[in-house]
Amino acid sequence: MQDIFKDIIKMDGVYGLVYFSREGAVLFESIDPHWAALPKDFRGWNKLTPILQKMREADFVYEKGRIYLRATDQGCLLVIMGPVVSIAMVKLNCDIILPQLKAEKSGSKLKGLFKR
Repeated sequence: MQDIFKDIIKMDGVYGLVYFSREGAVLFESIDPHWAALPKDFRGWNKLTPILQKMREADFVYEKGRIYLRATDQGCLLVIMGPVVSIAMVKLNCDIILPQLKAEKSGSKLKGLFKR
């Protein structure tokens, strides 16, 4: 999954990315541990899961950064970034990777079908 998210993670000003299922389980996480602007109680994001079921995307702006949430068929993509990152570029990269996430999810189901 690292390959799918590499374009977003490598963007200047993007400090992390979390991809989690609709149930709140973390499927992928990459957060820069040296970024001090991340709120200390950030791990409580999974409490938003019931609300996220009804949204397509959201952009949260706080004192030292932004959080962009994007719903997918399997869950939600959360991008943690600084205050001056181009949100248009983040959205474009998310649009590009959504089909890849669908393909990876459907491919994992077929693996068990063809095992001997």
